[in-house]
Amino acid sequence: MIAGILSQNPNVSAHDFTWDNLAMARIKLDRNYDVDANVEWYMEHYRADTWKLARNDEFLLHEKKAETKKLFQSRIDQFDLSQTFVLRANIDIGDYDFTNQEFPVRTSGPDSYWYKTSSKYSDSIPYTLKLFFKNHEFVDTVSMEPAAAKAFVQARKKSNGYVDRTVYATIEFEIMSLKGDDGLLAEALKVTYYRDSARRQPLGETLVWKPRSESSNEQATESASVTADPKPEGNADLSVVGRR
Repeated sequence: MIAGILSQNPNVSAHDFTWDNLAMARIKLDRNYDVDANVEWYMEHYRADTWKLARNDEFLLHEKKAETKKLFQSRIDQFDLSQTFVLRANIDIGDYDFTNQEFPVRTSGPDSYWYKTSSKYSDSIPYTLKLFFKNHEFVDTVSMEPAAAKAFVQARKKSNGYVDRTVYATIEFEIMSLKGDDGLLAEALKVTYYRDSARRQPLGETLVWKPRSESSNEQATESASVTADPKPEGNADLSVVGRR
């Protein structure tokens, strides 16, 4: 099955965090993107049967390139950058900060990024695509009251003393602009934290993070009304600039 918005009905509620969707966002934002130069790339990866049939027949290839260009341009035109993206993230937290009542995130800061990789890369779209957040503070810490934090650590402790410190999150965001040759800059709109990978058990009393401008300078607390995606795309990968 071909994944991603390149072969997907555009009338969807949100874009999943996939390499295909990040690639399409870069294409949409890049005013210098050359569709003509990338028609064969699109055909090879998103019309594979057509590519196999035509690649060694220059007359058929010429015909199919014209056909494919229309399809490719249509996908670009239909891709809606104003539509929300959804990223399912695993966040690794450190030891509890009793003073600030929060868990620090071990990989955080302005140089942190989530990334996706694909063998469908081209000269125009790299193998690894990175997503940076301009309002990255949601990943700097995970707030939790002491009693809830203690219960969380105890529930995650194994018989040998090891504590699993993975927190699961669903991040809703919008893409703002290109960032370098392989990145995109985004703004987080809402982050919901969970204690389980299925994202059905909200984490502590603070369930949802929102930008300060939208929450009267306070981190939002809401009821556990957010439901998990029954068919998730999979988790995102987190790293920092200079490290993979």
